[in-house]
Amino acid sequence: MEFVDKDHPIAEQFYEFDENFQGSSKEAKRRLKEMISKDPDYMDPYLSFLEILEQEGKYVEAETVIDEAYERTIAIIKGTTGEWPTLLEWGWFENRHLLRALAAKGESYWKANKAAEAADLFGRLLWLCPSDNMGIRYMLLAVLDGMSSEEFDTRFTTKEGFADPSMDSWWEASYQRHRKEFEKWEFIYKAHYAEDFDWGSV
Repeated sequence: MEFVDKDHPIAEQFYEFDENFQGSSKEAKRRLKEMISKDPDYMDPYLSFLEILEQEGKYVEAETVIDEAYERTIAIIKGTTGEWPTLLEWGWFENRHLLRALAAKGESYWKANKAAEAADLFGRLLWLCPSDNMGIRYMLLAVLDGMSSEEFDTRFTTKEGFADPSMDSWWEASYQRHRKEFEKWEFIYKAHYAEDFDWGSV
């Protein structure tokens, strides 16, 4: 069963805010709270709010925000059946805020040194969205390699905020050590995207 979320009209307001807002963090939080109040099931305002709180060092409050976003995301995805869908594709624009919320919760686990929980959620994300547009496979590999979130960011983020090109060579050198943890993703990827998939080309 593939899941596709409904359209959220508040998204247009959020993206206008995200691209153009230049006020104080206090005003930004006020605006984001308003958006959350209008549509509590649209996750991007939570994630922007989370980012501001982390920048302010308000980590306890930040954890509350990501927990709420995560719990709402799970409720939306599982719906009345209580079951995970088989696919939650990035290709559907409506799904992207949910995928970002799941990834943010995985990173929250990782930052809190909850490696098992982070690996479990990152693995789930890969199965749900095997195209892996967010690069979750790299974060999962880092967790399995025992790398901290801070170390990963320092090592693989450029000064401009982009992924460092060395990430791909690290992936190729390290992936085989944890092949078993990625087997299900590889199978799903092949099944949905490429019958003649060459794993070495990733």
